[in-house]
Amino acid sequence: MGNIDKYRGCLLGGAAGDALGYAIEFDREEAIAARYGSRGIRNYRLDKRGLAPFSDDTQMTLYTANSLLCSLAALSAQASGGTQASGSAQASSGAPTSSDAPALASPTLPSPTALAAYAPTQMAQFYVEWMYTQVSPYPLAEPKAWISNLPELFASRAPGITCLNACEAMASGAKVVNNSKGCGGIMRMAPAGLINTSPGFSGVELQRLGAQLAELTHRHELGWMPAGVFAHIVSLLARNESCSVREAATQALNTLPEAFPNAHYLAQLQELLGYTLRLADSAMADLEAIHALGEGWVAEEALAIGLLCSLRHENDFEGAITSAVNHGGDSDSTGAIAGNIVGAHLGLAGIPQHYLEHLELRDTISKIADDLFTGPQASPDLYFPPVTFQPSAPTATASSPSTLI
Repeated sequence: MGNIDKYRGCLLGGAAGDALGYAIEFDREEAIAARYGSRGIRNYRLDKRGLAPFSDDTQMTLYTANSLLCSLAALSAQASGGTQASGSAQASSGAPTSSDAPALASPTLPSPTALAAYAPTQMAQFYVEWMYTQVSPYPLAEPKAWISNLPELFASRAPGITCLNACEAMASGAKVVNNSKGCGGIMRMAPAGLINTSPGFSGVELQRLGAQLAELTHRHELGWMPAGVFAHIVSLLARNESCSVREAATQALNTLPEAFPNAHYLAQLQELLGYTLRLADSAMADLEAIHALGEGWVAEEALAIGLLCSLRHENDFEGAITSAVNHGGDSDSTGAIAGNIVGAHLGLAGIPQHYLEHLELRDTISKIADDLFTGPQASPDLYFPPVTFQPSAPTATASSPSTLI
């Protein structure tokens, strides 16, 4: 199951890396150096509230977590013969610390197969709701996700056009059609590595789950395969006290061909991640090594850059995220991925306090991390009764995860 400190470290670390990188997401390296000095940005750029705002990366990560917990609640309720608790998603704005509804004493955890079959359809609904927060005023009428009651999540934080277009299609019942391998699928996928089932996910099952959820919006193989690898790395680090980042990355890379043996771009992803592992041991400076991998606007490059910085600074959270964001590419996504990875490795105790004290919605993020660790029964008023979606999988594309296994 892992360590709750690692769960908190993973989600808060990802939000911290995202917030640091969001301040310079569209800046070139010359502009970053001119404003922040040769070492680049090291501390948050606070807004008028005195907080460090995060981007759509963390927004969608929170919706991913909320949806997975509701899926877990729905399947647990089915296994237990009905709804477990009354209540609704109409929670107060802010992070609740306890529930007025009775918690489940002995929840029945679903199998990985059951969750993988149920989660994508429900996830699509939650991503659509996230889209509404970006295009509609607060509040929404009868939101499905309790986090949709948080006005802070209605701030438009440079949402990706691919995600918005895909969500618009899903909202209308249309098929999502694109060939995007942008990083909008991977940057939100850390919670997939933290969800608990009985028995637990195997590496192959987990990579396929992450890929399925990313493929809801990003249809290119290289838009969703890296998301599966990322979820697997996060899971290994969060659930194992002695696992190093290199060990987790190596195991995930070795699992990749078993998860997607027929993927057309499998060899390309294997080659890039293998190169990343070798590059991490080279004498090349961090920025030069990042340039060798790309800019992070596409999923495989975002994973490679976040992983590179995590490998080089696995015991130094600040070193990992500052390295991951100080380049002229997709700084918030690479920072978020590095923050998720090193945060899962070091735990909350490994994150310097100055990256926590001004972080937007810090208590909410910590609450969701706790719920992922303990399960939805800890807060039944937020996740029960389950949202009434049919547990059918979305239509697969010709090269979707479900057709390449």
